[in-house]
Amino acid sequence: MSDFGDKPTAVLGRRYVAHLIDIVVHVAVVAVPFVLLGEKATSSDTSPIVDAYRQNPFYAVRLDDQAWLFTRNDLITIGAVSVGFVLLVTVIIQGRLGWTVGKALTGLRTVRADGGRPGIFRALGRTILLAIDALPSWLLPIVGPLIALFTSDNRRLGDLVCGTYVVHKGAVGKDPTGATDLDPDYWGWASADGPAPVTVLADGEALRVGDDATDDADAVSAPVSGATETMPAAGTTETEAPAYQPQWDPARQAYLQWDPRRRTWLQFDDAAGEWRPIG
Repeated sequence: MSDFGDKPTAVLGRRYVAHLIDIVVHVAVVAVPFVLLGEKATSSDTSPIVDAYRQNPFYAVRLDDQAWLFTRNDLITIGAVSVGFVLLVTVIIQGRLGWTVGKALTGLRTVRADGGRPGIFRALGRTILLAIDALPSWLLPIVGPLIALFTSDNRRLGDLVCGTYVVHKGAVGKDPTGATDLDPDYWGWASADGPAPVTVLADGEALRVGDDATDDADAVSAPVSGATETMPAAGTTETEAPAYQPQWDPARQAYLQWDPRRRTWLQFDDAAGEWRPIG
């Protein structure tokens, strides 16, 4: 399932293959306007290198013994196609669905700490930081892989800063650190039978951990996100509530839930759409 054992993030080999695939697809997309807009000419320089230079009134790009001539507007169009591809695939699609073309073909997904989709802002941040992670060469990056190799969850700089993980697709929705294999629906704010019950605490009432919230070895570790439950009516109660269920705390005006693995309380962040430890 993973490159090294069962840990969801132990996929460094596949991550590199996915990176190369994304480069190839990116080049193929940019090659379309390059060929359509460029004026082809034969160069007298036959040295097998790529070169770019100004040849008034054109900008020339030489590939071996072939030169391609472009106007300034041609180059702007090619650049716009390149940036548009990155924004569409690496930022929007990866943010909303968790994959790029390379990750989809290699069975990988980008997730956040609770196993859910990373979101556009996280995807944008890790894409920008790829400029550092890809040093010294886009084809043979060293900085990012070294950081990922020596971090416990195989995260490059972009992952560490933006709170993301790259895992095999079978680990989506689960704890990306591999700390538990239980069904994350145990935490579910909502289930097939409807919203999970919410305990409404009276003013000054202590938070409840639940009948089973001792050293429960089977307790799931990853909080869920995306809750859409509205504030329950004042005075409502649930007599048969499961352990670790969400609780409405009138003092904080927020939903809280106990995380048995971290042994800490989580508060639901409506803006971010996820559970976060109470600081």
